[in-house]
Amino acid sequence: MMNNILYDTQPDPFMIIGIIFPFFMFILIAIISIVTTRKKAKLKNNNHSSEIRRSLNQKYNNLMQKKSKHKCEFNAERVREMNKICPNCHSTIKSHERTCPVCGSSLKNVCPVCGLINHEKSILCQECHSKLPSARKKHKYRDSQIKHGKGEDYWMEF
Repeated sequence: MMNNILYDTQPDPFMIIGIIFPFFMFILIAIISIVTTRKKAKLKNNNHSSEIRRSLNQKYNNLMQKKSKHKCEFNAERVREMNKICPNCHSTIKSHERTCPVCGSSLKNVCPVCGLINHEKSILCQECHSKLPSARKKHKYRDSQIKHGKGEDYWMEF
C-alpha cells in the first residue's frame, strides 16, 4: 500500500526573499541611475546657459564702455548758424537776446554739450541728442487745479 504523503505546498520564505529582493534592488538601481543622469544633464544645461549669460553680459559691458568713451560729435559751424535762428518761429535773432523779439519764446534752453539753443519744451538737444538741463518730468494735474464749469465757447447743435 502506498502511503499518502502530503507534500508541503507552501513555498519556502527564503526562496521568496531570494527572488523578490534582487528584483527590488534592480528597480532601485534603475531609479538612482535615471535620477543621476538627469541631474548631470541639468548641470550641463545650466553651465551652457550660464556661459551664454556670461557672454551676453560681457558684450553688453563692452558696448556700454564704447558708448561712454564715445565723444559727442557735432558740427560747431552748424551750431553757430543755427543759434542765429529762433527754434520756435525761425526768425533771425541776435546772440545776446534771451527771448525771441518776434514770437517771445525763451532762448534759455541751451545744450550744455554743443551749445545749441533748443526749443523751450525740448527734452533732448536737436544736434547732439544729449539731455537738456531744462528737461522736466511731466506733472500730473490735481483735480483742484482744474477749473470746472461751462467755457466761453458755445456750440450749436443741428
